[in-house]
Amino acid sequence: MVFDQDKERYVEQDFQTTATIRGLDMDSLLYDMETTSRFALPLNKLDSQTVFLIEQQRVVEEDTLPVEDTLWIEHVNALDFVSLECGCASVFDIKSVRHSVNMIDSVKLVDGHVDRTKVNNLKIFVRK
Repeated sequence: MVFDQDKERYVEQDFQTTATIRGLDMDSLLYDMETTSRFALPLNKLDSQTVFLIEQQRVVEEDTLPVEDTLWIEHVNALDFVSLECGCASVFDIKSVRHSVNMIDSVKLVDGHVDRTKVNNLKIFVRK
């Protein structure tokens, strides 16, 4: 969030960060020091909870320090029939989101239904 002088209020702004993201208990490295403002993260279709470890770089004076946060997503899983040839695809309904507060300030649930469309489901607000 940044303060907009014209609107005289805080507005959302994309923020690029460099992050390494791992899925907990998935033995997977999803992003390795990737610099972007958007991430696509897979939910666990075999469990009702997905946990991600998000490591970002915090700059304090002239030092760069790695800071790790944990993001917990509780969801309900279902199968969506696509076709006889393709079978079914997993869809999810996000029920709750929790996070640690090292670099993550807050998380906003934008759209709780997760399917094959590319929609922003969560907005993660980070501390600068």
